[in-house]
Amino acid sequence: MGVLYYGYPGPAAAAPVSGNSSISFTEFYAKPSYKVTSWLTVGGIIAYSDNGFNSGESETYYAGNAAIVLPWTLPMGITSTISGEIGRQTYGGALKSVALFADYTTWNIGIAFNYKAMTLDLRYVDTDASPPGAAQCTSTPSVGAGSNICKETYVATLKFDTTFSALK
Repeated sequence: MGVLYYGYPGPAAAAPVSGNSSISFTEFYAKPSYKVTSWLTVGGIIAYSDNGFNSGESETYYAGNAAIVLPWTLPMGITSTISGEIGRQTYGGALKSVALFADYTTWNIGIAFNYKAMTLDLRYVDTDASPPGAAQCTSTPSVGAGSNICKETYVATLKFDTTFSALK
């Protein structure tokens, strides 16, 4: 469980619906998981804000996920895990009624390679969100003119665990 603050620097042209000059907002979340066996973990996510994009309207994200540790170890003790998630983003009230934001589904699947405190994650990510009627899919100044952040993509992430126990 936790709290996220989405801080967007600088004034926005206008926040959706409310006309505020900022679209920064706070979101509450829970991410429970359960280790079913030594090789299978399942979990979920629920995230909610009653003031999505500083609009005074609600937004909710919920998802289910699973991770499977593969039964072999690669050279140098590298372990691998495949995982995936499917989620749904919904908007309430005026955010949806003025067609600024359309509800959409997201999904991803990937493989992670772990060596001691380092993990390389290779992932395919996609969504069914599409313009028109989905403001999140149109040109986004922070991403680049003419960009479409709702297209399928591949993401590579290199993570380092900073806990001392991970440095075995």
